[in-house]
Formats: sequence, structure tokens, C-alpha cells
Amino acid sequence: MNASVEVLYIAGCGRSGSTLLDNILGQLEGCFSGGELWHIWRRGLIENRRCSDGPAFREHPFWREVFAHGFGGMEAVSAEESDALARWARSLLVSQRYPQLALGRMPDVHTGLSAYRAALARLYGAIAAVSGARLLVDSSKSPVYAACLGSLPGVRLRVLQLVRDPRAVAHSWARHREQPDKGGMMDRHGTLWSALQWRLANAGARTLGRSGDIPHLTLRYEDFVRAPRAELRALLDWLGHDGAGFPFSGDERFLLRPGCAFAGNPGRFRTGLQTLSPDEEWRSAMPAGRRLLLEALTAPELRRYGYAAAVPAGKPA
Repeated sequence: MNASVEVLYIAGCGRSGSTLLDNILGQLEGCFSGGELWHIWRRGLIENRRCSDGPAFREHPFWREVFAHGFGGMEAVSAEESDALARWARSLLVSQRYPQLALGRMPDVHTGLSAYRAALARLYGAIAAVSGARLLVDSSKSPVYAACLGSLPGVRLRVLQLVRDPRAVAHSWARHREQPDKGGMMDRHGTLWSALQWRLANAGARTLGRSGDIPHLTLRYEDFVRAPRAELRALLDWLGHDGAGFPFSGDERFLLRPGCAFAGNPGRFRTGLQTLSPDEEWRSAMPAGRRLLLEALTAPELRRYGYAAAVPAGKPA
């Protein structure tokens, strides 16, 4: 990586609105919306999934140019190398490093990762060079992957911790949702899994900002969707972005142009004029017992992020 690359990393738990925010930021001048870039070796090179603007990854002109710039072409990365890089990426999510972060200890992401870190440096440098963007937005979410990125020479990392009510997150994980880029249905998870993932992801994301070396900002999803223009302006002030290409009109609607993300929530395929809403279906659809269990399992963090216990349906607030 020859030049400095600025990366805004969206950290937190899955189903917290990161794809939506990533897409919106990608509409700004000088910003590139990459989606969940940690998936590039598996879902991109190996599985050849469809990008949000239509073409499959290996046929996409932008990604072909990125790999030509950084690696000498997609064909120069063998199937064995792609698989090894994909396994390293996965190890940053499922290994012992994640609990270390959640307990407040920054993991050593240098040990045994030299080839993977070198590939990441080439990848992010190539994305910056080909896109011409001043800011790369990566919504990979994993705090350990963020720590790995922040350890790369030439990467200037900022972390935006996006938090959503854990009851809304759990309700989203329980839904039946189609997976348009692969076929079939997306994974579903139960209450205990959702609560644990929410706590670990947010605890890990908080740790990233404790050293003071990585600029860190927390944004609640609910605050963003209720006042998107004001919250986006505040985020751009924090980033030092001049707001050119600001996507929101005076009536809170915004225009999404097609991007080239190959991984992320199916919402990345949304285009055209859009509006935001809080999406709080869980308040009426979630059984009371499940809600109470989630509140018990996430009680300390509920208070930390300003979420109150829900009022049961039919009772006054």
C-alpha cells in the first residue's frame, strides 16, 4: 500500500442497519460503498455472487480492475490462495480473538496473519486507487476484523459503532428472508444466539475506541432512521466530509443509485427514491416470553444504549 487509505468501518451486530447506512454513505461524492469486504475471498472470488448492480463478481468491471491493479488480475489468485484467505477471514470471527475483544483486550492480529494482512493491504489500496474515493466504507461489522485493518500500514481507520435495539435485531434474525444473490433463504437464529451475538459485537466495538488510537463514534439505528438528515450531517462533521452529494431532500426522502457490493443484507439491491421508517414490528409480533428473556440477557447494555423495557401490548405507556 503506497498511499494512505481512509476507511470508515461500520462495527456492531448483524441486522442493525449497516447495509442501509453503507448504501447511503456511498451516494456521497468521494465515498466508496464496499459492503462487507471481509467476504471478498469467499463470496466474491470463490462463490462469484451477484453484485448489487447486477453482474456477478468475477464479471464485474470494477472488481476486475481492482484485482488487476492489486494482484495482476483475478486469475492470478489461485483457488487455493482464495480458500486460504477466506479461512483467515473467517478465523477473525470465530476464534478466541473475539472474546478477547469483548473482555476489553485488544487481540494480537499480527501473529500468523502476515499473508492475509499483505493481501488486505493490496486490496484496500487497489480499491482506493481504482475508485478514486477519499473514503472507503466497509460494513463488515466484526470488531476483530476492524482491529486487523487498523493494524495495516497506510490505513487510517475510523470506527462507527451502529447499535440497534436487541429485540429488533433478534426479531430480524428470526424472520424468513430470501437470499437473492445465492438463492434459498438466509440463516435464521434463535433468542440465545441473537442476545449473545449482540452483546459480544457491541462490547468488542466499544473496545476498539478505548485505546484512543482509533477514532470511534456510536450511532443508534433508531436515532438515524427518525432524523436521518440531522444524524448524517453530524456523522459527516465527525468525518470532516463537506457533504457534497448529500442524498437527502427536504422531506427526508433519499435517492439510492446502484452500487457494486457483493456481500451484505439483501437491502443492498434497493435503488431509486427511498424513505426510512423505524421498523419496530417486534413490539407487536414478538411473544412476551421471548421479549422478557431478551431483556434479561441484554439488560446492562439496554441501559447503556438508552433502550427501555418495552411496554406490553394493550397497556398504557
